Amino acid sequence: MIQRVQTLWMLAALISQLVLAFLPFAAGPGYSYSAWTLLGQGHVLPGASTLLTAFGMGLLMPLMAVFLYKKRKVQARVLVYALVSQGLFSIFAWARALGMEGLNLAGSAGLFWPVISIVCLSLAIRGVMKDEALVRSMDRVR
Repeated sequence: MIQRVQTLWMLAALISQLVLAFLPFAAGPGYSYSAWTLLGQGHVLPGASTLLTAFGMGLLMPLMAVFLYKKRKVQARVLVYALVSQGLFSIFAWARALGMEGLNLAGSAGLFWPVISIVCLSLAIRGVMKDEALVRSMDRVR
């Protein structure tokens, strides 16, 4: 399980998502919103439940995919769903941040951090597909 390269990419995406929990995706005069502060404040920001749902799915799916190493097709599907969830989180976070007054993009590293997770998930999907192609080619040889 851990010796496969795509497992390392999945773990990197998971760590990236955990770091994203504490990075603010919107910062300005008097406010700083991250996934952690949204949980603590009881959804003050409009659309926070959508953001937190997309964030949670992007956090749980790579972890779940690590343990699906025997079922590569299901693992690839779960990783694609995680990639979509991470993309939706990015879109929702950008939409919410752009609607706020006095946005300081220098203080909101969380808006740009999901790109790291998206790249890691894409590389993990690529690795799973390579493994699946290798297994299929070995089946043809037999």
